[in-house]
Amino acid sequence: MSKVQSDFNIEYDEKHRIIFLTDTGKGKKTVTNDADEVYAYYKGIDPILRIVYKGTDDVWMEIVERETWMGKGIGFKPWHGLTWDGLTQ
Repeated sequence: MSKVQSDFNIEYDEKHRIIFLTDTGKGKKTVTNDADEVYAYYKGIDPILRIVYKGTDDVWMEIVERETWMGKGIGFKPWHGLTWDGLTQ
């Protein structure tokens, strides 16, 4: 059973294997505050899937796994679209 407590609308870009979540602000948590659970849930479905979301502040971010001094954790990076993404890889 999913432990996700945020509420969002979802769109799926099958070609690029990206889901786009738009936070509705109606959940017990925002997507930002629920990022660990959102990430775990969708990566459990498809480990290659990328997760991009628009928070209640209307800013697009990608939820990513990062290495920290404490080990692996969830972080965020700005999302500027597929064109920018292609130029920076």
